[in-house]
Amino acid sequence: MAKTKRYALLGDVPVRESKRGDLLKFSSYARVLARATIETEESITIGVFGEWGTGKTSLMRLIKEEVDNEKTAAAVWFNAWQYEKEEHLIVPLTATINKELAQKTWPDKLVNGAKSIGDALRAIAYGFSIKG
Repeated sequence: MAKTKRYALLGDVPVRESKRGDLLKFSSYARVLARATIETEESITIGVFGEWGTGKTSLMRLIKEEVDNEKTAAAVWFNAWQYEKEEHLIVPLTATINKELAQKTWPDKLVNGAKSIGDALRAIAYGFSIKG
């Protein structure tokens, strides 16, 4: 009797969900993009584009992991779809950034700067929530 071959498809489960590893082998790309975001002195914008199921979320999670390992940088995960009914998206965005900054253990020389940024973000969010 002939042995039956088994075929499996990858489900739409991003890296690190349900213990899923880097099946798409994006780690090296994530490392390069993370280093670029950390080491570039000027402001930069990096866009990740692709069709549904091509691994955008997985790549972004791997980048976040790389940045999270840095002592002088913080990666913020913000899912804008969760707040699509918010009148001012800036309020939950600033709250999310502030929460991430507060949870990070900063080197002594950066503690005051992180606190100042957090205070400014709270002021921005408070201003929008009062007007709303």
